[in-house]
Amino acid sequence: MSTTAFWDEPSATDTSGTTKLQSRSHVPGDPFGLGNTSVTYLFSDASDNNATCQFYITVMKSNTTPPVISNCPADQYIELDFGKMSTTAFWDEPSATDTSGTTKLQSRSHVPGDPFGLGNTSVTYLFSDASDNNATCQFYILVKKSASPYKSIVISTVTLVTTIVIFALLWWCKKRAVRQEKQPSALPGLELSQQGVILQAYNIKK
Repeated sequence: MSTTAFWDEPSATDTSGTTKLQSRSHVPGDPFGLGNTSVTYLFSDASDNNATCQFYITVMKSNTTPPVISNCPADQYIELDFGKMSTTAFWDEPSATDTSGTTKLQSRSHVPGDPFGLGNTSVTYLFSDASDNNATCQFYILVKKSASPYKSIVISTVTLVTTIVIFALLWWCKKRAVRQEKQPSALPGLELSQQGVILQAYNIKK
């Protein structure tokens, strides 16, 4: 990006009556880019005495407002199908407008339908205007693994076995409690040794 500059060229006089333009770095009508550029004229006389004229051409942007981006997509979260290494992602592409009326898509890192592997991938769109002002749209495609179907089967099996074991333990405890309730209590009027004999006899009959 550049523009042309014009000026009235300098001249020189000398007591000797003779001067010569030895060199000049630029001439009127030359192109100048953004920033400061030194312009130098070198004059000399017959005795090789020199004199220099130096000035600067400063070029600035007339438009410093970057383009305005519309419809920059939000981050996407995608679950990768089991057994696959990548998946495709789709989005509505962003656009840009500018006060100058001119915008250009300078670059984009991906396009809708591209494959994306596991992890986070940055997607970037770069827009510019006629004055080289830039604006960027950036979002992420985040791909993660889906749960293994075999893992679900294992979890379901473990849950079923655990449930069966718990019910079996509850049934056994309940049955044992019923059997204990059927045991005869100590009979009144009998000595401890006699009660032991009766309990043993009861157990034998059972």
